[in-house]
Amino acid sequence: MPISEGFEHLTDEEMMWPEGSQRREQVRGHETEHWASSSFAWHSNGNIKHSESIVKGKAELRRCLGVFKCNSCSQVARPNTKTFRDQFDTGCPDPCNSPYIWMQCEAKTFRFVSERGGMQYSVWEHSGSHQSHPRPPGGRLSLGQREAVKQQVMRHHDASSYQLRTGDLGPGSVPLAKISPSLANARSARYAVEKSCESLGINPRTQKGGGSLLRGFSELSRELSTPFLLDSSLSGPVFILLGTPFMSLLMKEAVDDWITDAKEGPSVGRHGLVTDVDHSYFRQGNLLAPCAWSHVMEAWVPVLFCWVDRLNAEHHRPHFRRLFNDIVEHSGTKFDKKFLTHVCSRLRSRA
Repeated sequence: MPISEGFEHLTDEEMMWPEGSQRREQVRGHETEHWASSSFAWHSNGNIKHSESIVKGKAELRRCLGVFKCNSCSQVARPNTKTFRDQFDTGCPDPCNSPYIWMQCEAKTFRFVSERGGMQYSVWEHSGSHQSHPRPPGGRLSLGQREAVKQQVMRHHDASSYQLRTGDLGPGSVPLAKISPSLANARSARYAVEKSCESLGINPRTQKGGGSLLRGFSELSRELSTPFLLDSSLSGPVFILLGTPFMSLLMKEAVDDWITDAKEGPSVGRHGLVTDVDHSYFRQGNLLAPCAWSHVMEAWVPVLFCWVDRLNAEHHRPHFRRLFNDIVEHSGTKFDKKFLTHVCSRLRSRA
């Protein structure tokens, strides 16, 4: 299908992050997917008069929403196009809970239908600059990124979105998050894989419930040489404990620090384990991730992963029992019962 001069030469960067004046045209009724989209967050301001439009003489006006930036932690958030005002009023999520600064933008787009040489064209025009704010995280994948996801799906067409997110040891494997940081999110990755399967004519692998999760872990255990499945149960509390030798080493180093470090001062705040609960990593269940402070990396690093079906005392017991056993084993004769209270007293949850 014919398109306007210059549109076909736009790079992925220019398509997804337009700057200044840009015009895209395609023959009406034959538009390609996402031809009039970009990765900025846009809000529709309705229709306004436009001299070139042949449909009621109007064009749809959209304005860039810029970004939200936390006043405390400086984290940048993507404004939700439908609930951005409520999002701004709520502020930065837990545990920060600080107000947002709205870095607004003057860039805008117009979308309308024009006629030239007896043919009708769908037109998308961009004007203005986005230099007043950083790029918002997330957004649509570019054409190149969608093609990269397709390559991973074609390479391992029966893999789940979880497996494609983590990658494997075979040649050509690229974890989805390396294609786009937004694909580190489980839901975004699942959607991108499903769309790729649709375009390739591949029936996406059905993954529902805890059975598919257990099947996925079983397959990973066979594929990877490093042991990581520590314990599991399908009766009573349903859980899966995951860990690696490296995580065990980090746990041992942390316990050694608790024993040798000063009992007072700022370093005491790094004694113990901080446990996050993620409710969205898996479609079903919850992921517990206790973290210990690493002096080498100067960061809180996970020392265990625990998938639990429910968040109650019965399902938490295997998680804490494993941590307690590791602490007792690593501390040996220098064990102090207060080490165990560090684990419980620093538990926090993040939705």
